Amino acid sequence: MKNLSINDSRTSVTNIFIDKSSSSAGGNSIYYTTKNTVLLLIVTILLVLLSLSSCNSGGLKPSQTKISGPLGEYFEVVDRDYKVNDSGVCNIEIKRIKAGFPAPWEEGMEIGYGDGDIEPSFTVEFMDEDGDVEYKDGTDIVADQEALEAIAALGVGESTTIPFSANIKKSSKFKVSSLFKAHEPSLDGIYSMKGTIGNLPVVAQFEIKGNTAGGTYYYSKYGPNHVLFIEGLFDKGKLSFEETDDEGNMTSQWDGSFDGYVYTGKFVNLNNGKEFNFTLKKTDESYKGRTERRWSVANSTDTGNHLAVINVSNIILPPEISDAVTIVPQSEGNVYCDFNHNYYPEVTLTFKLLRSVNTASLSSEYGQMWIAGHALDSEGREIEDLNPKGITSREWRTDDSDGKEFKEFLEGNVGGTITMHFTGENNIEDIFEKDQSVIEAGHNMVRNAAKNFKKFRLKINN
Repeated sequence: MKNLSINDSRTSVTNIFIDKSSSSAGGNSIYYTTKNTVLLLIVTILLVLLSLSSCNSGGLKPSQTKISGPLGEYFEVVDRDYKVNDSGVCNIEIKRIKAGFPAPWEEGMEIGYGDGDIEPSFTVEFMDEDGDVEYKDGTDIVADQEALEAIAALGVGESTTIPFSANIKKSSKFKVSSLFKAHEPSLDGIYSMKGTIGNLPVVAQFEIKGNTAGGTYYYSKYGPNHVLFIEGLFDKGKLSFEETDDEGNMTSQWDGSFDGYVYTGKFVNLNNGKEFNFTLKKTDESYKGRTERRWSVANSTDTGNHLAVINVSNIILPPEISDAVTIVPQSEGNVYCDFNHNYYPEVTLTFKLLRSVNTASLSSEYGQMWIAGHALDSEGREIEDLNPKGITSREWRTDDSDGKEFKEFLEGNVGGTITMHFTGENNIEDIFEKDQSVIEAGHNMVRNAAKNFKKFRLKINN
């Protein structure tokens, strides 16, 4: 074979190869290459190499080692290569860089839902080269409790891995964010208190059990043989009482806040309409008044300290989100209906997110959505005296006035929770009603109707 080079600006031929051995008829075979051919070959090779380098063959890198959110001060992602295993799981290594957790964490607090004190959580977002999120997954305080406990047990400089689902095809990087929740300490217990209503010294003792409270008090100038009975509700630091005489007539109302040490708020004498500020402080002195009569309001039904007990299996979720959320029971697989501080029947539900929801089709044109409920008996029939009569749709509504909280929850991190308070009918037409017989009649209608309250059907409004 001979190689002839031609340098002619009029042609793109750069080399001619003459191969005498390949001729089948004694002639010569001629091969040539051009500048365009060489250029095309080089570009093709470069494209193949670029394609191979950009393909996700299971290799992932953290886009940053810093973890966003409240736990970023305490933990970081270990910077190394990560892969997705055959089960579709990516084990991400987390290292502790500072001892402890955010306030109000204290030494000895335990991780867990319900009986636990704190709930740390981590969410990973898998992204392509452009930063578009392909898939995200988050820890679950129940399913991933062991992994989270291992995180909590780390010493500074130590690391462990958290398994995350990684249903990805094109992701090449990821980032981790965090949340932290501390459970409010239970204030269940018996409290002896001393203080004043207006300028009159008083001594009181009451007991808090979950959302209910009851006890007695007396004015110091009259002594412990002249006690007055109070019964009410406790919710998120708000403690309210109704005072009744021995015949069960309501004589005054208390509405205030209680932190376990100080009870302060407004006292209203229903006999004359006068209002007074009150402040009571916890004391170690023994209480000398009578305490035997308690919980008469709560025990007016056969459901213990509640108007109604509803098993979570009887909470009927909207079909649009029935596989995306679950109801977290308050205790023993149940949720409860109780009077709230305004003496309306109220059902408190905590929702937990199982998967993120695209709410575009569930929202109004203004980007809002609400969730509402209907009280039903065991046969699924509406309960007339519990479902609000002043609303055409007769539905229990929440305090999510702008319609954004539940929507943001559904779009949020898997494992996240939201607590909603649904308010029903109190059977008192005039919200400024002063006639105690009318008020008590309304309360009794609620109590009687609540005896049949067995199911709660939810629906989405937009």
